[in-house]
Amino acid sequence: MTLVGTVITEDVSVTGIVQASQRSWRERTFAAEMIPEAPYPRIGCYGDLASMSYLLYRPDLSREVVYLRPSSPSDLTDSMERLNLPALYAYSVRDRDGWAALLQECVRSGRLKQVQGPWYELVRR
Repeated sequence: MTLVGTVITEDVSVTGIVQASQRSWRERTFAAEMIPEAPYPRIGCYGDLASMSYLLYRPDLSREVVYLRPSSPSDLTDSMERLNLPALYAYSVRDRDGWAALLQECVRSGRLKQVQGPWYELVRR
């Protein structure tokens, strides 16, 4: 029972489990069940432990994920630009240290554009 509970959770639908079992290990992922897919090979990640960032790497570990801990809105967008990160995955269950306000300020300033759910694109200067 413990093995079944480890492999099959309430977070993933039975359909998702069946579809994943029919793919090769290089393509097998439950990420699409949890977060929207984005085409970026290199991204920034901003969020707490509940962000499920392990899903961002892709099954074959082909995506580079850079964790960001900005001190201000300009620090976030400047870091993304300096590190050549075209996109940001930003998710937090709890708004720790005003993360939501920081993201909103980046969007309001025009430096980030929210594209889908927790995904944002950097608007370069």
